[in-house]
Amino acid sequence: MQTKRKVWYDRKAIKREFSEGDLVLVVLMSKPNKLAVEWKSPWKIENKLSETNYV
Repeated sequence: MQTKRKVWYDRKAIKREFSEGDLVLVVLMSKPNKLAVEWKSPWKIENKLSETNYV
């Protein structure tokens, strides 16, 4: 079942890459309720640590 969901998700997923200096929105998941997330903007990309992690 997990493999099926991964295949379905990967079909529709859009790969995003950012460069140093790009401005991005940041979502803070510190709220106890997942529907009450907090967006902070804009944040500037300083450094790319890995494929999915930025500073």
